[in-house]
This record gives sequence, C-alpha cells and structure tokens, in this order.
Amino acid sequence: MKREVLLLLLMLCSHVVALKKRCSNVEVQWQCGIQGMSSQMCVESLDGSITLIQHRETVCQSQLRVNLTLYSSSETLSSNVTFSNANISQFVLESPNGTQIQCRPGTASLTFNGERGNASSLMDIRIENIAFISCGPGTHKTVPAALFFNNHCQIAIHRTHVDRSNGVGLAIVDVVGKVSISWSTFSRNTFQNGFGGGVHLTIDTLSDKTEFIHCLFTENQASLLQQNNTKGGGLYVQYRNESRNGVLHIQNCMFSCNCAHWGGGLLAMFNESAYNNTLLIDFTTFESNCVGLDYNDSMAGAGAAVTIYSNATSNRAHFSNCNFTGNVAPWGGGLFIFSQPDLILKDVAQNSLKISGCLFKNNSGHIGAALYIYCNSPASIPQHCNAKPVIAESVFVQNSDLPKPVTSISQSPYSIFHIGHFPTYLAQKLEFLNNVGTPLHIHETSVTLENDTVLNFTANYGRNGGAIMLYGSWIAVSNNNVLFFSKNRAVTRGGAIYSFMTEEIYLPYSRHCFIKSTSSPDPTHWNVSFVFNQKHSRW
Repeated sequence: MKREVLLLLLMLCSHVVALKKRCSNVEVQWQCGIQGMSSQMCVESLDGSITLIQHRETVCQSQLRVNLTLYSSSETLSSNVTFSNANISQFVLESPNGTQIQCRPGTASLTFNGERGNASSLMDIRIENIAFISCGPGTHKTVPAALFFNNHCQIAIHRTHVDRSNGVGLAIVDVVGKVSISWSTFSRNTFQNGFGGGVHLTIDTLSDKTEFIHCLFTENQASLLQQNNTKGGGLYVQYRNESRNGVLHIQNCMFSCNCAHWGGGLLAMFNESAYNNTLLIDFTTFESNCVGLDYNDSMAGAGAAVTIYSNATSNRAHFSNCNFTGNVAPWGGGLFIFSQPDLILKDVAQNSLKISGCLFKNNSGHIGAALYIYCNSPASIPQHCNAKPVIAESVFVQNSDLPKPVTSISQSPYSIFHIGHFPTYLAQKLEFLNNVGTPLHIHETSVTLENDTVLNFTANYGRNGGAIMLYGSWIAVSNNNVLFFSKNRAVTRGGAIYSFMTEEIYLPYSRHCFIKSTSSPDPTHWNVSFVFNQKHSRW
C-alpha cells in the first residue's frame, strides 16, 4: 500500500514539473469563456502563436481569454493583425526578460478593435516588457499606427517601447475603458499626415480615465512638410465634440526633441461642445522640442500647446510643477495657450487654465518665448474669452529671442511672457530673471494680481519695457502686492515699465493711468509696494 502511494506521488510530482517546464520561445495559454475549456502550448514563433489564436477564435463557442508569454530575446511580426472584443475578452502579451518584436516594414502592426456593437463587453488588454520596432502602418486608414486601440477596450501598458514606427507609435481612439500607460518609451515615430507622432489620443463621450506615468516621448514627429498643419509631435490629444467627463493625467513624464507645427512636444485640443473634461500635467519636463526648421507665424507652442474652441465649457487644463527648457518656436516657445471663443454666445461657463510651480528656462521665441496666452477675440469684448488663466508660483529665467528673425513678425515686440486679448490672473510669486526680451508683455487686456502676489523683475533686457510693456492695457493690483524692479534695461523706452495707451475704454478711472485697483479708485487706499532698485514708491 505504501509503495502504491509513493508511486502515485512520484507520478503527480513529475506531472507538475512537466506543466511548469518553460517554453523556449512562446507560450500560449487560452481559455474559452470564464469557466470553459483551457489549454496551453509551446510555439516556435510569435507569428505561429497568432495563427494558433486566430484558429482558436473560430472554434471557441464563447469569448476567448489569451495569454502570450515571450521568452526569446527577439521575435518577428510579419503581418497586420486585428483582434476584436467580439471574439476575445482578455489579451495579455508579456515577456519576463524583455522581448524585441521586429516588424516587417510597412506591413505589420497590432490592432485591438473593441466594437461598439458589442458594447456590453470590454476587451481587457495588457502589454508588458515588450519593444515594438519599425511597426506600422496599421490597417486603420485615418490613423496608421504600430499599436491601435479603439472603442470598448481597457488597456494597461507597462515597460513597453515603441520605436521607429512608420506612422503613429500608439493610437488610442475613443476608448471607453480605463487606459494606464507607465514606464514606457515612444521614440523616433513619424506620422506623415498630421496629428500625433509618438501617441495619438482622442477622448470621446464615454471615455474613462487615461494616464501616462513615467513615460518618455522623444524624437517623434508629426510631419514637418510645409503644406501640412501638423499637431502634437510627441503626443496629440483631442477632446472630441460632445466629450464628457474625460480625464487625462500625465505625471513624471518627459517630452524631448519632438517636432510638429503646433505643439512640438504636446498638443491638447478641446473641441466645440467638449464639457467637463480634465487635462492634468504634473512633474513633467518639456525639453528641446521644436516646431520645424523654417520658423513662420503658423508655428506655435514648441514645448506644449493647449487650444480651446467655441463653446467648449467647464473643462480644466492644469500644469503643475513642470519644467519647460530649451524649446524653440516663434509663438510660445515653451507653452502656447489659445482660445477661440464663440462671439455670439455670452455668459458661458468658463474653462479653467492654471499654471503653477513651473520653471521656464532657456526657451526661445519672438512672441512669448517662454509662454504665450492668446484669446482670438476683439479686444473690445474680452468677456467672450472662454477661459480664466491663472499663473502662479513660477519662474522665467534666461529665455530669449529666436536666433534668426521671422519676417512676418519681425517688427513685433520680443517678449518672454505674452498675454494677448485674454484677461489673466497672477498669483503667489512670479520671478523674471536674466531674460532677453520684455519679460511681461500685456496686449489690449487686463492682468489682475491676486492678494499677496509678488512680482520680481531682475536683470532683464527688453526692447520697449525692460520688465513690463503694456499696450492698451492695465494691471489691476490687490491687497499686499509687491512689484520689485532691479537692474532691468530697455533698448528704447521704459527701463522698468513702458505703457502705450490706445483707447479710453481700457481705462475706467483715468485716461493716463495704467495701474488700477480691484478695491478702490483712490491710490492712497492701496496696500501695494513698487520697488525700483531698492527705492520704494508706495501707493
């Protein structure tokens, strides 16, 4: 009896060892439905494993759950492959030690199609520790991509590298489920026809939260052909018409050496009727991004750009603790904020724009070398601007003009932080240090300093206004404001401040006054300090 038990135990142990034996190249596990038949098999190649999965799709009576584990250091993908949530409920592609998938150029990609007709089922997709090299274009004609996801998918991508795609590296179009992408790299991808080089993301009416955590976007391009109006070299984000409650969070990422005509590193666009969506970017660096080789007035926002159109309302775009360094564009070298309001609508719920704790350093441009905020609305009706920009606790240091002139805007005043037709609020402490170009240019609008705000202008050099230039504009001061001016210089007028008045409509209290108060028209009641090289002029 003991001998029989021992033999049985030996048989069981040998069976377990056999099950745990690792495959040499690819291990395929699949299961029909939640409690259906399951199996696993060793396959010689990735192409062979995909053929096997496609066969299982045809014979499985319910949705298939698939797990592909790659053990080899490299594999080849030879064709465009599409998986659908009509047949597959779960798809896992992983490698314990890291596997490079080399695609056949121009003919190989992966598409995950969460069909809208199968809305009750989300395709759960996980990709981990994989490198996709020279993949794409995908079969999707609008956005050719190495990896393409749409509609009813839930996506987790971790430690994945997408490089040298012939098209967008990663496209996520109107995905309903949560999208989480972490510790991944998108590099040297190029989309010839437009929107997104590294990643293309569109957020639809039912989109859940999307997040990029610890990701690198580098050397991607939306085509720089002059006839194309390309957007988002590293990452293109579009909140579609009628999109609701979508959330995009970008944290601890880097956008480096990407190019596009608009938004070299990143472009986020809130389309008409987009409502209550959120763009949150924190602890992220935008470095050495560009808008093309030949600068002209149609190129803006090398580091990043945010555009808000028509009656998009109650959306939020917040940049927190970000660095904008060494970016180059004629308009908004570091960051460009653009509003295109509907001039017919009034009293719409405003969108929220906030930049806080950010560093703008060594950026170059003509109009807003570091930051350009512009509302495309007649200056006489600024109430139509559909957003409230707040800039807080940020530093502008060593930003400068472009190295070569742009003909169409060469006569415009060079500026570091440029505000045009867009009532803007400054808060906490802002410092402007060692910039070449007027640090703060306010054009036909108002700037309000919130309570306890401090502005420090030191060692800047401008054309008109060594620190501040106001063109048909005014600054509204509040309680306990301090404006400090030291060692600033101007080429022509206003070593510290230069003001040029246009129409009386901009000056509620006096035709010749460019400073007013949010609380009282009487300067003797203001609690505000102006310091010029340690000499106070207290109003």
